[in-house]
Amino acid sequence: MAVHPNKRSGARSALMRRSKLTFLLVLALTLVLAACNNDVDDDPVIDDPAVDDPAVDEEAAPLSPSDEDVTINIWFGRDDFQPDDQFESFMDEHPNITVRADTIPLEQATADFLRQHQAGDAPDIAQMEAAQVGILSRRGMVMDIQPILDTWQEENTELYDNMAPIAWDMATWEGTRHGLALHHGPYWHVYRSDILDEIGAEEPETWDDVLEVSRQVVDQTDMLGYAAFAGSAELPNWAVGVFGQMGGEYVDNVMQIDSEPGYAWLNFYQTLMRDELAHPDTVAWLSGDGRAAFIGGQAAQTGEGMNLFPEFNRSLEYTEEWDVRADPVVLEGHEDNARHLSFGWPYYVNSDTEHPYEVGLVLQYLADFDQSLSVALRYQPVANLEVMGSDEYVAANPWAEKLLPVLEILEPRPAHVNDIAMADVIQQANQWALQNPDAPDDEVRARAAEWQEQLNELADQVPDPE
Repeated sequence: MAVHPNKRSGARSALMRRSKLTFLLVLALTLVLAACNNDVDDDPVIDDPAVDDPAVDEEAAPLSPSDEDVTINIWFGRDDFQPDDQFESFMDEHPNITVRADTIPLEQATADFLRQHQAGDAPDIAQMEAAQVGILSRRGMVMDIQPILDTWQEENTELYDNMAPIAWDMATWEGTRHGLALHHGPYWHVYRSDILDEIGAEEPETWDDVLEVSRQVVDQTDMLGYAAFAGSAELPNWAVGVFGQMGGEYVDNVMQIDSEPGYAWLNFYQTLMRDELAHPDTVAWLSGDGRAAFIGGQAAQTGEGMNLFPEFNRSLEYTEEWDVRADPVVLEGHEDNARHLSFGWPYYVNSDTEHPYEVGLVLQYLADFDQSLSVALRYQPVANLEVMGSDEYVAANPWAEKLLPVLEILEPRPAHVNDIAMADVIQQANQWALQNPDAPDDEVRARAAEWQEQLNELADQVPDPE
């Protein structure tokens, strides 16, 4: 049997602290690489019309296994996403299939995939950011995996039915599914239950409650009310999560800042700074700063991903000292639109793969109970709901039982072809609100209109797919 090569990247940096500068460099490289292809237009990522996916064939025959030896190459975005079994049991069960895995950091994976796809040397499966789905789909570099999913559903129905809808929805572009989003990361509202008990406060249900509890904390303790972060090295995933819980909407995958939830979103940051409820350096804080403030007893509330809850629990006792709100924190008047928006890191399928049936088997292996549990226990939550509600997982992560109903209905954060440029506009809006806490409401609305215009202009730079 072939030995599974596990090439370590050496970089074990946390997913939530990636550099925006690195990300922008990746985009720049993506543009250069695509422009170098003589068969496409000069500016393919932004201005190239949608390219027909060569892998899509509505009348294709059902997938069937190969009678020959097959090698499947897969890229992981972090070493820690690889299951503990390292494909050994998979290759024992399928002796004609060799899986070769490598780790290509998420920050460079998209650019590397684009370059190698053009050279005909890209892996069969590659883990990349969910926000890249539009670029990959429009370039025809990822396949329509519906035939893979149909085969999966027929041959392994129980596993298929155990997957949360976000597993299929996150890597979908214009109705076409391109990959499996096994791992995802929404932000949740967490709070120091010991401090709220001390000051006689209840779990916040609205963002006004969050602010009021923050005021009580500041008035009655020596702690900050809320730990926010908006440093320029952060993508605004946390801020977008707040926007979604407030009922903020997207139109054609474009965030609607110029709206009542958008104004409330900006006002929230203003109030944090105006009432001195957050750290004065919040505009420069990164996610690690907010997390450290919460764990270290400097702040009583914050937003954080489920993958970091075990770190909380090593320092604080769950329910006694800290707790998490399962339902969205809502904005009064917009409760019906409140939802948890999640970002993630799907496994995309190369449109050039010659072995879609075997690729489907690899995806099933990654998603099955034992393999996804191994990753979930030590690293990231998974879309396999059986795993997330299992005795093994709940014993190690007792908050999972409370969050499981929400994990079933998570929605992917809408992605756009110009997602990176749009993220920069969103971050500018976030930072402006933190730096201008006394700006009057009419100025907030005027600025929101300006940012909306910028977002709309970015959206208009992409031609209609037709």
